[in-house]
Amino acid sequence: MKEKILKWAKVHKIALLTILSGLIGAIVFILIYGVKVLDVTRTEWLYRGGDLQQHYYGWEFFRKSEWTFPIGNFNTLSYPNYASIIFTDSIPLFAVIFKIFSGILPQTFQYFGIYRNNVLHLTRSICIYTT
Repeated sequence: MKEKILKWAKVHKIALLTILSGLIGAIVFILIYGVKVLDVTRTEWLYRGGDLQQHYYGWEFFRKSEWTFPIGNFNTLSYPNYASIIFTDSIPLFAVIFKIFSGILPQTFQYFGIYRNNVLHLTRSICIYTT
C-alpha cells in the first residue's frame, strides 16, 4: 500500500507541488488582506485612497454607463467626452464581463479582491514554482 502511494506521489509530483504552491499563495493573500476583501459586496477597503479607489470608481462609472462601441468606452466619467475603461486601470476584461451581468449583480459590487487573490497571488505562486 505504501509503495502504491509513493508511486502515485512520484507520478503526480508536479501537480501536487503546483497545488501546494497555490495554497501557499492563498495563505499569503489571507495573511496580507484577510478574507473580507473576497466578499464582493464589501467596498470599504477600497476607499483608503490610492490606486484601488481609482480603479473602483472607474468600474462604477463604467458599470452605470450605456453600452457603446467600441466596447469599453463610456461617458459617465467625463460627460460629454468619452473615456475608456482601459485608462481607469479597472481590469478591463473583468469590467466588461461583469458589466454583462450587471443587472443581476448586487448594487454594490467589486471584483478587485477576487482578482488580487486568484490572478495575482495564486498565479504568481504557481508560476514561481514552475519556473
